[in-house]
Amino acid sequence: MKICAWREADSEDVKALGITKEDLAIINANLAYVARKDPDRAHKAQLVLSELGVQKLPSPKPEEVSSLAELIQFYRQHENKEASIEEIRKWQNEIEGGVKPSLLAKSISQVKDMEAPSNEMDI
Repeated sequence: MKICAWREADSEDVKALGITKEDLAIINANLAYVARKDPDRAHKAQLVLSELGVQKLPSPKPEEVSSLAELIQFYRQHENKEASIEEIRKWQNEIEGGVKPSLLAKSISQVKDMEAPSNEMDI
């Protein structure tokens, strides 16, 4: 619960308690359930676990991106830079308008793939 809430006091409590491998297995099982109900909250918890150095942040495939928070993380991992506030607002508006975050992630992925230099030689 403290990892999902992640308030100022929670940081010290979690560090003092520590997280064992058994704890992590239980946390991940619960996060799978939370992700079905509230993907942003589950993603936040995964970010917390990553910050604590307990586990690496998973790299989702574009089709697995299901929330704005995951889209921002996908962009960060895919582009190796932070998204601008303008980009995030645009994505939020598109998602609120009915566009699936996975489609936005696919478009980010496709743009990057098109920008990559080709290894083929022009004849």
